[in-house]
Amino acid sequence: MADPSPESRTPRDPVAEAADWFALHDAGTLTPEQQLAFQSWLSESAENRDAYAQIEGAWAAFDEVRADDVPAGGSPSRPMRGRAAQRASAPSRRRLGVLTLAASLVVLAVLAPELMMRLQADAMTAVGEVRELPLPDGSLAVLDTNTAIAIDFRQDDRRVALLKGRAEFVAAADADRPFSVLAEGGTATALGTVFAVRNVGQGARVMVTEGRVSVVYGDSRSAPERLVTAGQSVDYTAGQGIGEVASVDPFAASAWRHGRLIFENRPLAQVIEELNRYHLGTIRILDAAIGRRLVSGTFPLREPLRAVDALEASLGIKSTRIGDFLVILHS
Repeated sequence: MADPSPESRTPRDPVAEAADWFALHDAGTLTPEQQLAFQSWLSESAENRDAYAQIEGAWAAFDEVRADDVPAGGSPSRPMRGRAAQRASAPSRRRLGVLTLAASLVVLAVLAPELMMRLQADAMTAVGEVRELPLPDGSLAVLDTNTAIAIDFRQDDRRVALLKGRAEFVAAADADRPFSVLAEGGTATALGTVFAVRNVGQGARVMVTEGRVSVVYGDSRSAPERLVTAGQSVDYTAGQGIGEVASVDPFAASAWRHGRLIFENRPLAQVIEELNRYHLGTIRILDAAIGRRLVSGTFPLREPLRAVDALEASLGIKSTRIGDFLVILHS
């Protein structure tokens, strides 16, 4: 990485300079001279200060569980060292015990849902992984990135719970045992078909490629039913219930199965949200106006940073990257 100090740099984009300064701070390698140069750079313009604040905010959003939130276990991060030293000098064992308990509760709150899901799941995929999974009855499940399912096949029915993510199902015919997928309080029952179910916020989306699917949201016998056929989808959410059936492009909607993502006149913010599902890190947009720009194209889902390269070229925008994990898009 180039030294961003004034005597060594040529004029550059403020966001790129801010990323360099942030990386030096994060590594803890600033010399006293560089610290003075950093303060001078900040004082040069409000644009520099805004760029550095945006970099800090983007990194904080990426690093969701900071060492500041979990003070126990391992060495404290640089921002904690002063406070940690003060704590270490305090003679109160009770305070240390309270801090340790608080840290344990924070870790538990963060990890408990994921641990519970892993205990329930029969199959999972990692971020960026897409995998075909044959089911015991001859059906096929295709698991998208960061997806988990639980399988419950009985003598009178076949049920799959989508715990998170998205999966497509090719249901084997069996008139005596219905094939259903349960997700977020709704049930999609195949009527000899190929269909996908995706968790969306507090609800789910069912999209049919072949055949028909009966979709019901809620537990009661009077819950409304939607019959969804090939080339159609339906959403349901908590609070709003089940929506109306809508037309979709089945080729574009199932392109992820073949390693591609297809968008037509979609806002860049939505495209980046989708790419983030396949990226082991985060891609963020600093300028809301950029996020509203419309995108059409086909992108490789297994190489989301190549997609970012293509978006930069086609939209005339820039990216600043801290490694491959944090990518910031800006004008």
